[in-house]
Amino acid sequence: MQLHITGLEGMLFSFIPSVPTHVIQIKPSYAIASDARMHAKAVVHPMYVSKKMYVFDDVWPGLHKNDPGLITAEIACNIISDFVEARNAGCEGLVVHCTRGKNRSPAVGIALNRMFELGYDHGEMRQKFPEFTHYVYRTILEEGARMGYGPGFELEFEKKFAFDAAAKNTMMQGFARRSS
Repeated sequence: MQLHITGLEGMLFSFIPSVPTHVIQIKPSYAIASDARMHAKAVVHPMYVSKKMYVFDDVWPGLHKNDPGLITAEIACNIISDFVEARNAGCEGLVVHCTRGKNRSPAVGIALNRMFELGYDHGEMRQKFPEFTHYVYRTILEEGARMGYGPGFELEFEKKFAFDAAAKNTMMQGFARRSS
């Protein structure tokens, strides 16, 4: 399956699908009306045969307690179910986009690639998108495992031993870059 991870600008100006494609749009909870219009313009192409929009922010639960923009188990299940439905309907491509294409969309794309073996090297994808939101990635993998998809045993090891330190380090680097 073709997989393209991008930001809103890439969807508007550079990516043109060549096969029937499922689009996952991730919009922040604080988006204004003009952002919503741009998100709608980004998915106007006849090859985009399935389009779904989800609303959640690039936040970490330990730092953003009770944030209404936090990805939920329900959103993760919907992302997975909608992807499976689109793939079963014949979609040969997947585009995942958020505002910048650096945090939320890579987290979703990397998780779906890992869960459904879409044909891309997991380690290379993690290196290509070092700022992906680990909490989003983990939430999708955990819900996928509950639904019977993906690498459940590997996720448990990753969560216990490697996840927290690496995720916190990446997150803090991202905050430092944004505030400077």
